[in-house]
Amino acid sequence: MHKLRQLIRQINKTHKGLGPLVAINILTAKAKKCLLTVSPAGCGKSMSTEITHMLLKGEAIKYTSLTLAGLIRLRDQFSNYTGSIIIDDLGS
Repeated sequence: MHKLRQLIRQINKTHKGLGPLVAINILTAKAKKCLLTVSPAGCGKSMSTEITHMLLKGEAIKYTSLTLAGLIRLRDQFSNYTGSIIIDDLGS
Protein backbone atom coordinates (compact mmCIF):
# COMPACT_ATOMS: atom_id res chain seq x y z
CA MET A 1 0.00 0.00 0.00
CA HIS A 2 1.24 3.49 -0.87
CA LYS A 3 2.52 5.55 2.08
CA LEU A 4 -0.05 8.29 1.47
CA ARG A 5 -2.89 5.78 1.67
CA GLN A 6 -1.40 4.45 4.91
CA LEU A 7 -1.23 8.02 6.26
CA ILE A 8 -4.87 8.69 5.30
CA ARG A 9 -6.06 5.49 6.99
CA GLN A 10 -3.98 6.15 10.11
CA ILE A 11 -5.30 9.70 10.52
CA ASN A 12 -8.89 8.68 9.77
CA LYS A 13 -8.73 6.23 12.69
CA THR A 14 -8.47 9.08 15.19
CA HIS A 15 -9.80 12.03 13.15
CA LYS A 16 -12.50 10.71 10.84
CA GLY A 17 -12.43 12.31 7.41
CA LEU A 18 -9.27 14.41 7.91
CA GLY A 19 -6.86 11.94 6.32
CA PRO A 20 -7.19 13.27 2.75
CA LEU A 21 -6.73 16.90 3.85
CA VAL A 22 -3.60 16.08 5.84
CA ALA A 23 -2.26 14.05 2.90
CA ILE A 24 -2.73 16.94 0.47
CA ASN A 25 -1.14 19.30 3.02
CA ILE A 26 1.93 17.04 3.19
CA LEU A 27 2.11 16.69 -0.61
CA THR A 28 1.83 20.46 -1.02
CA ALA A 29 4.55 21.11 1.55
CA LYS A 30 6.92 18.57 0.01
CA ALA A 31 6.30 20.09 -3.45
CA LYS A 32 7.05 23.58 -2.05
CA LYS A 33 3.66 24.84 -3.24
CA CYS A 34 0.94 26.94 -1.62
CA LEU A 35 -2.35 25.51 -0.41
CA LEU A 36 -5.29 27.52 0.90
CA THR A 37 -8.00 25.53 2.67
CA VAL A 38 -11.33 27.31 2.95
CA SER A 39 -14.21 25.61 4.72
CA PRO A 40 -16.81 26.32 7.42
CA ALA A 41 -15.94 26.30 11.10
CA GLY A 42 -15.74 22.87 12.68
CA CYS A 43 -14.54 21.00 9.59
CA GLY A 44 -11.08 20.19 10.98
CA LYS A 45 -8.87 22.85 9.40
CA SER A 46 -7.06 23.62 12.67
CA MET A 47 -6.57 19.96 13.51
CA SER A 48 -5.25 19.22 10.02
CA THR A 49 -2.71 22.05 10.28
CA GLU A 50 -1.63 20.76 13.71
CA ILE A 51 -1.17 17.21 12.41
CA THR A 52 0.66 18.49 9.30
CA HIS A 53 3.00 20.60 11.44
CA MET A 54 3.72 17.58 13.66
CA LEU A 55 4.42 15.33 10.65
CA LEU A 56 6.75 17.88 9.03
CA LYS A 57 8.74 18.11 12.29
CA GLY A 58 11.51 20.69 11.85
CA GLU A 59 10.60 21.48 8.24
CA ALA A 60 7.82 23.95 9.08
CA ILE A 61 6.94 27.04 11.07
CA LYS A 62 3.35 27.24 12.34
CA TYR A 63 1.36 30.35 13.23
CA THR A 64 -2.07 30.02 14.79
CA SER A 65 -3.08 33.42 13.42
CA LEU A 66 -1.37 35.92 11.16
CA THR A 67 -2.43 39.08 9.31
CA LEU A 68 -1.05 40.60 6.13
CA ALA A 69 0.73 43.22 8.26
CA GLY A 70 2.23 40.40 10.33
CA LEU A 71 3.51 38.72 7.18
CA ILE A 72 5.15 41.96 6.08
CA ARG A 73 6.94 42.27 9.43
CA LEU A 74 8.26 38.70 9.04
CA ARG A 75 9.53 39.10 5.46
CA ASP A 76 13.21 39.17 6.51
CA GLN A 77 12.75 35.96 8.50
CA PHE A 78 11.19 34.30 5.45
CA SER A 79 13.89 35.44 3.02
CA ASN A 80 15.81 32.35 1.90
CA TYR A 81 13.62 30.14 4.13
CA THR A 82 13.14 26.77 2.46
CA GLY A 83 10.69 25.11 4.86
CA SER A 84 6.93 25.29 4.99
CA ILE A 85 4.91 28.04 6.63
CA ILE A 86 1.63 26.86 8.13
CA ILE A 87 -0.91 29.55 9.04
CA ASP A 88 -4.05 28.28 10.75
CA ASP A 89 -6.01 31.53 10.49
CA LEU A 90 -5.10 34.30 8.05
CA GLY A 91 -6.59 37.68 8.93
CA SER A 92 -7.06 40.73 6.73
